[in-house]
Amino acid sequence: MKNVLVTGGSGFIGSALVEYLVNNGKQVFILKRSCTPLSDLREKKLHGATTLCMDLKHISQLAELDLQIDTCFHFAWDGISGTALSDWKTQLYNIEYCCELLKTVGQMGCKKFIGAGSFGQLELNGDSYLKGRENFYKCAKDSCENFGRTLAGELEIDFIWPMITNCYGVGEESNRFINSLLKRLIKNEDVAVSEGTQLYDFVYIDDVVRAFYLIGEYGKSGKCYVIGSGKAKRHREWIEQIPRLIGSTGQLKFGEYKYEGIYLEKKDFDITNLVEDTGFSPLISFEEGIRMTALYLKETEKVNW
Repeated sequence: MKNVLVTGGSGFIGSALVEYLVNNGKQVFILKRSCTPLSDLREKKLHGATTLCMDLKHISQLAELDLQIDTCFHFAWDGISGTALSDWKTQLYNIEYCCELLKTVGQMGCKKFIGAGSFGQLELNGDSYLKGRENFYKCAKDSCENFGRTLAGELEIDFIWPMITNCYGVGEESNRFINSLLKRLIKNEDVAVSEGTQLYDFVYIDDVVRAFYLIGEYGKSGKCYVIGSGKAKRHREWIEQIPRLIGSTGQLKFGEYKYEGIYLEKKDFDITNLVEDTGFSPLISFEEGIRMTALYLKETEKVNW
């Protein structure tokens, strides 16, 4: 892995991976939809990489550039929040973009293509999966994996589709669960949560990035890699310690929110393949990660403790 293309390189995981790749001596090209300025932290992470401003709708034009790419990390995805999650047309386009990207980087010499699967794909096996508003997103991720793997086989490109359990950490700018929870607890607000009996896993951004890097170097085509802490436990066991960790007087009101998702099994969170093939080992504990994330949110959101 020497010449790397990262789509979605301005996002949370993408930008962190770009920084890690550059720091490890790789030549990195970032594909961004536009060249509008990002937050200072994101811009800093992209230093040392070459930015290419191009929408995935026009990805075939990338082949006209005189670039050599041996590895592609594909994080770009339309419709990752709000009503777009259930917009089937938006989600269908993502499958098309992925296939066009595969064809294009194949023309540029790419030999390994690494996507970003969703743990929600596992929920499609449940009897009640059709009820959720995110299911077009989950279906598209699942279909993209299958289309991508088939096309990559025809193009003789190694294809790997890792699934991330639940990534959080410094640099996250969305209001996904951990960020939303921390912001409210920092303000000493009470938060309604489910009973928390479902199995869950959280993994800090730095560990996620190292996992992707190691998959790029040592991952085997067709293998199923779960990126997580390897310590799945009940959701309540993860989050009940957060108020204490950040010194909040806010309380978690367990049972005031109804969980309607699928109950996954311990085996679904197994990271053995990742550990054995790449040597990955998580380094950041949940306690340390939460403290760092809370401090980051305090500084960026100007929230009073």
